[in-house]
Amino acid sequence: MPTQIILKVIVSIGLILLVFFPLVEKYRTLDNHIYKTCHFVYERIVPVGKDMNEWLRDCRIHSRKAMEKTSDIKKLLAIGNDVLSQLKVSHLELFSQEESEAIWTDTDFENGIDSQFIDGELIVTRIMANSEALKKGLQRGDRVVLEKHESLSPYELNRWKGKLKIERRKKILVVELEPKKLLSNRDISVTEVQGVKLITVESFKSQYFSQEKLSEMFSKIKPTDKIVIDFRGNNGGNFVAGLRFLSHFVCEPTVVGYMKKNKDLGQTGYFENNMDDEYQIDVLNTFDSVTLRTYPQKKCLPKPTALLLDAHSKSTAEWVALAFRDKLQTPIQGATSSGELLVGIWYDVSNIWGQVVKLSIPEAYYESIYGYQVEGRGVTADVTLYPRRVDFESGYDSEVLQVVQSIASKTIH
Repeated sequence: MPTQIILKVIVSIGLILLVFFPLVEKYRTLDNHIYKTCHFVYERIVPVGKDMNEWLRDCRIHSRKAMEKTSDIKKLLAIGNDVLSQLKVSHLELFSQEESEAIWTDTDFENGIDSQFIDGELIVTRIMANSEALKKGLQRGDRVVLEKHESLSPYELNRWKGKLKIERRKKILVVELEPKKLLSNRDISVTEVQGVKLITVESFKSQYFSQEKLSEMFSKIKPTDKIVIDFRGNNGGNFVAGLRFLSHFVCEPTVVGYMKKNKDLGQTGYFENNMDDEYQIDVLNTFDSVTLRTYPQKKCLPKPTALLLDAHSKSTAEWVALAFRDKLQTPIQGATSSGELLVGIWYDVSNIWGQVVKLSIPEAYYESIYGYQVEGRGVTADVTLYPRRVDFESGYDSEVLQVVQSIASKTIH
């Protein structure tokens, strides 16, 4: 081959490399953030009944397209969560630093309003202590007045900024709201409603379940008390916190369920009475299956008369509720729970994203002592309750009142 042709070939190859190498390098560097997150999930997630290899390929394509369009982290996190949501499982989500802190500290910018639709109308059902809504005079039973073209969800109402028209006992009032940073105290509370002790458990996060707090709360309960437990709106939390609570009612060491992983090689473990998150993650990583077993208690509380659930009851709240029904035959009232009961492990993926980002990955699933899996199905209510606005207007929590009235009715008869 003549020297001139060889030189031309070398120059042509050089030009091709100059043109295409930056593109190849660009696509290589584009395989970060979202794609690396997907790969991280791929290596850890419990089987979800989907072709994970196909999902990973789709993620690579979406990540490249996304990162060609924007470098804004908030937008990329939203796109990343859209990709993760394709697997249709609970506890699989990316969180910014602000979102993560709000979740774990129960602090968020809000008005402090719980509400729900009753007969097609948005009704205020609870006002949080120290909230903007309380300061502005909102009350249970207030109806949000909307024009025909307007719509508002409970979530949007809790974060509403500006003038709000409400109807209270046929009078129209206008209040002006501005969401403020609100720290929610979700300690277990014991109150009395018409002679029935109501135990309200809003969260199973570890900070609310020290032995001292539990002893203080349960010292208010007598052996002859009638008890109703309220798990409505409880987003779950620590496994051992759930076992600690349950152990005050199921007082002898008793198996109440299982956390299972991808494989079953016969390596079974237990959770000691240790609420440290790292300890629980180590146990889950060590064993294929973790048996949920209650702890011995000297004082046993009376068997609950009923347990309240709703569509916002999730995770630990779901399996504890199911254990009450399985072991103590406690009737569940309210509504079917959310069915979000895979075991989510939280990771710091800041090394992938270049700033503080947390990632929750479902790495195990729950199975009851009777083989029932809650994920995607929920815990069904034995008695469905329909909230009544008139109860809220009278200052009562409607579902609690209905349960208490049914207990009184049975006692009379």
